[in-house]
Amino acid sequence: MTPAARVREARELAPAEIRFLRDRPGSLWQDPEWARFMRATGNGCFWAVAEDDAGPLGLALVTEKRRRFGLSYAYVGRGPIAATREAGRAILRHLAGRGYLYVQIDPPAGFDPGDLKLRPVRRGIHPPDTIVVDLERTEEAMLASFSATARRHIRKAEAAGCDCSVRKGAGGPDFAAFMRLMELTSRRKGLRVFGERYYAAMLETLDAELFVARVGGEASSAAILLRHRELALYYYGASDPEASELSSSYFLQWTMMRRARALGCRGYDLCGVSPPGARGHYLEGVTAFKERFGGARVALGSSCAYVGKPLRYLAASAFKGGLRRTAPVPR
Repeated sequence: MTPAARVREARELAPAEIRFLRDRPGSLWQDPEWARFMRATGNGCFWAVAEDDAGPLGLALVTEKRRRFGLSYAYVGRGPIAATREAGRAILRHLAGRGYLYVQIDPPAGFDPGDLKLRPVRRGIHPPDTIVVDLERTEEAMLASFSATARRHIRKAEAAGCDCSVRKGAGGPDFAAFMRLMELTSRRKGLRVFGERYYAAMLETLDAELFVARVGGEASSAAILLRHRELALYYYGASDPEASELSSSYFLQWTMMRRARALGCRGYDLCGVSPPGARGHYLEGVTAFKERFGGARVALGSSCAYVGKPLRYLAASAFKGGLRRTAPVPR
C-alpha cells in the first residue's frame, strides 16, 4: 500500500519543488511569481507541500485573507497542482484543519474533491470558463477567424488613427490613464477597483506590460498583458464609454495578441467568460465581446469551498456586508 502523503508548509519552494511545478501543466496563480506579487500587495501567503520520502507529490499556493469579526479564510487559485488525486486531497484536508472560517478553491480542470464536503461559491475569483485564442497561426489566419464585427471595428480604429503604447512598469502618463479608465469602468459596471499599489505591483513584479490605446492623443482604452510560460493573459481591461464609437478596445486586443505572438506565446487567454446559456450572468456583456476574437472555449473547475466553522459562518453571513459575493453559499 502506498503511504499517505504528508503535508508541510513553506514560505518558499525548494529546487525539487520548483522542478515538480515546472514539469506539470500549471497556472500563473500557482507560481512563485504570483507569490511575490501577493506579498508585494500586502497579502500573506505560503505553500502547502504534499510529499513522501521520494519527494513532492503536490503543491498549492495558499493566500490568507482577513474577514470581519476577526475571522480569516484561505484561497487557492487554480490549484492544487498534484501528481495524484490523493496528494491534492491531502493538501485540502490540511487546510481544512487549520481553523479557517472557510477555504475557497478555484480548482484546476478535472479536480476531484473525493469525500471532502465542498459548497458552491456565488462568484469565484476566477470564472469557470474562459476563451483562449490560438497564436500559432499567421496574423492573416487569426484575423480571418475573428467575427466580421471584430474585423470591422479594427479597421475603423485604424482608419481613425488609433495607436497603442506599450510599457513595462508603473508610473508616468500611461499608468495615470489606465487608473482613470479603470475608475470609469468601475462606475459603469459596478466592478471593484484596487488601489494604485495593486496594479503597480502587478506591473513591477510579474512578466507584465501596460497597453494604452489612444485616438487623437486621448486615451480611450487600456489593459495589462501578463505572460506565464507560453500563455499570454488579458488582465484588467478598461475603456472610456464616451469613446466607444472609436472602436479602440478591438484595436487594443489585436495589438496585444500580435505582441504576445511576437514574444513566443502560443495562446492568448481572454480570462473569463460566462458559462454557455447563462443569461443575466455578470460577464454576459463582456463575453459577447470576447467571443468575437475566434478563440476556443475552455471549461475549468467551478469555485467551491470548505466551511470550517459553520456556526460562525452563518452568524457572519447574517450581517449585511459581513461576507462578499465571493463567499460560499450558506446552508
